[in-house]
Amino acid sequence: MVIKTSKNVKQFILFGMVGIVGFIVDSATLTVLVSIFQASPYVIRVCSYVAAASTTWALNRIITFRRVRGKVKKTQEWLRFLSANAPGALLNYLVFAVTVYLFQLKTQRLWIAVGMGSLSGLFLNFNLTKAFVFKEREKP
Repeated sequence: MVIKTSKNVKQFILFGMVGIVGFIVDSATLTVLVSIFQASPYVIRVCSYVAAASTTWALNRIITFRRVRGKVKKTQEWLRFLSANAPGALLNYLVFAVTVYLFQLKTQRLWIAVGMGSLSGLFLNFNLTKAFVFKEREKP
């Protein structure tokens, strides 16, 4: 990751702060749904990730990248966000799954694996979001 300017540093910090909210949404959704449905955390994690990614997209568009918003339809931008972050999501999920498996984490401690996964994709997702979701609307 290359962070060259103070604008990029500020955006990265804001992106990370939004990511903390996403982590909370992800962890809470995962824990609640696994408890309610007594389902595999590996399956439910897909749902909790989409909830968290949707939350972080909405917050990033109004906080982190608010000055670069354009006339793109929200649905289109949301889909672009999910697509651009797919490599980070895959890395996130793999780290999550390995952590759950290796440490045999139960429902109350799944947040640990969510955190490990989230951190693993942080730099990749920041760069992909900046390059493919909000880049074309930035002003020079």
